Amino acid sequence: MKNDTLSKARVAQKQVHHLKNAKTLREKEIVRAIAKQNQSKQTVFEIDGDELIEYSLNKKKFTRWIVFQVNENQVILLSI
Repeated sequence: MKNDTLSKARVAQKQVHHLKNAKTLREKEIVRAIAKQNQSKQTVFEIDGDELIEYSLNKKKFTRWIVFQVNENQVILLSI
């Protein structure tokens, strides 16, 4: 254990997105809508089942998101 290098644990992040009629959509549809809505030159999204993978070209990192909670017009994503 002495010679092992441990990396710092990442704290879970939370994002809130607003979608019309979010309650009526399935998780895959929600993820697809969020990716389409937030696509830019500096941020690329990939869909893996019901997970959303966000590639930040500026920060040179990626984050995996899952749908955590769905309200009427609000979707909360948590990083994993």
